[in-house]
Amino acid sequence: MGNFSILDNTHIDQIVDLGSGVFENVTASTVVLNIKNQPTLNNSKIITAINNIEKHDFSISVIDQSQYRENISYAFNIYMGPKEINISKRIRHRGSKLCEYYIDNIEGIVAHKHLISVRP
Repeated sequence: MGNFSILDNTHIDQIVDLGSGVFENVTASTVVLNIKNQPTLNNSKIITAINNIEKHDFSISVIDQSQYRENISYAFNIYMGPKEINISKRIRHRGSKLCEYYIDNIEGIVAHKHLISVRP
């Protein structure tokens, strides 16, 4: 077994995705982890699509904590349920890697400095 510190030694009780815009001038999503210092109980409660916390207007799902071991870099993908995970596994095992099809990795859209404005 590998070194999965959080996954091996704690239980991720709850993950709350507060979305972006929680902090001024920060566009990244703010995520709160509720972690218990005990062996995993497997299921983690996931709270997303929060409209109003006080009125309990949000989506709740449950994810088996062990599925995080199968993600790239052991990322906590909170949006894939069992069905999506199964599809992803099938594609990964049956498909070919993108690097087998491309020769050059060329930049996308390039904007010269004189074309970039700081004005809205």
